[in-house]
Amino acid sequence: MPPYLTRFQRSYPNVKVKMVEATRSDIEEGIVSGDFDVAFMLTSNLINQEDISFQTLLSSSAAFG
Repeated sequence: MPPYLTRFQRSYPNVKVKMVEATRSDIEEGIVSGDFDVAFMLTSNLINQEDISFQTLLSSSAAFG
C-alpha cells in the first residue's frame, strides 16, 4: 500500500479504504448508486453531470494537435 494510504489509515482507523479500478461508466454508476463514496477521474467527459458533484483537483493545459 502506498505510504500516504498507510498514514491515512493510521490517522483514521475507522475509515475503510477500498481501491477499485473500473471503467468511467462503472465509476459514474457507482457514485450515483452510492456504491462508491469518492472517485478520482477525468471529469471532462462525465455523462451524468447533473447527479454527480465534482471538484477539479488538477487541470491540464496540454494542447493536442
